[in-house]
Amino acid sequence: MTLAPLAFLPTDAMIAEYFCKGIETGLLPPEQARAWADSVIANTNEPLYAFIEVALSQGVPEIVSALKEVPGERDQSNVGRWLLAKLQKAEVQSTAGLSAAIRKAMLVCRHCGLDDQAYYEFDGIDDSLYLARHGQYGTVDECRADFLACLQRHALPFPGASEAQPCGQPHLAHKAGQGRLP
Repeated sequence: MTLAPLAFLPTDAMIAEYFCKGIETGLLPPEQARAWADSVIANTNEPLYAFIEVALSQGVPEIVSALKEVPGERDQSNVGRWLLAKLQKAEVQSTAGLSAAIRKAMLVCRHCGLDDQAYYEFDGIDDSLYLARHGQYGTVDECRADFLACLQRHALPFPGASEAQPCGQPHLAHKAGQGRLP
């Protein structure tokens, strides 16, 4: 299932959810969320207290809790698709790297509430990889191609992302209520 790209900039709440789910799944480091909060604070006359909490948080539980306090509506399905886009740059040339990326995609699907079809496609590729690794059926190269094709169908680049500033890096320009992550 391929959906059309979003034609809007995500809200602060959606960016906070992106960082929250990214940190919880291990795809994003907490430092990126802190840097984003710092940029919001620096570019806003009266930043919300939630951004200060994110910027000052120390451990993973604390930053996740602070990110959940950023007010606004959140869309987990788009967040999940943005996180799947991060996996398009994962190291999948080695069998171990491919296996880890497939399992991370399955985790993102479940943790971000993506549809079951996406999860089961990745799960099927994981099963095929197991069989290929043990010489029972198919090849690792076929599994790699299937994984990348599946990501292509289900991933969505972060709106406004560019090659110069990859998804997940905070953008310094910020307008209240409308966050930016290239």
